[in-house]
Amino acid sequence: MQRVQKQIMYKEWELLIPHPRDINVKVQNSNDNNKEKCTISDIKKTLTKEQLEAFRMSAFGKFLDLPHCIFQNQLVNYILLREVHQSRTYEIWFDFGGKFLRFGIEEFAFVTGLKCTGLSKKMNIPKIANGLCDKYFAGLELTRSHIRWQFMKKLWASDEDAVKFAKLHFLANFLMASQDALRIDHCFVDMAVQSVMITHGEPLSFSLPYSN
Repeated sequence: MQRVQKQIMYKEWELLIPHPRDINVKVQNSNDNNKEKCTISDIKKTLTKEQLEAFRMSAFGKFLDLPHCIFQNQLVNYILLREVHQSRTYEIWFDFGGKFLRFGIEEFAFVTGLKCTGLSKKMNIPKIANGLCDKYFAGLELTRSHIRWQFMKKLWASDEDAVKFAKLHFLANFLMASQDALRIDHCFVDMAVQSVMITHGEPLSFSLPYSN
């Protein structure tokens, strides 16, 4: 009952964090490719020429040529601190000087170029029997740091698995959050190895909760 009453106290369009200027945080960026040691550099240095070419032909291949850029982590933090309470589950709204700005599925699709379709609350990724997870991670806790360690040690049995490892390393250590101890759902392992999603020329397609 206490929890329900506390939620009711929040007013729509009020800041999620009432006094954002009082918040001091250190913003980390897991996909900083401006460093000598980063995920993209790992992939370029670790894979053979043939393996790297196979990775380049995947949907992630374009990231190999991503130019070095300086990402303003603190600016993103300031923007997120302006988020407000509102009832639209699949949108986030921000208050800047009394003007409200929306970021929803349409904006996400426009910025990323991803094909966003369907009505779904979760990704429908079929489990692959005897796949990468069963061969290399059976009984192990799947974390970003462990995936990175496995990749850098080249613990794979074939060129095909090497490319799959590179995709998984890219997903876990470039596209996802920056905490090394973050546990990775095994569905991401299956996602990384499915050719239907990771084939050059085929658009990445995500089933998202809302689409026009």
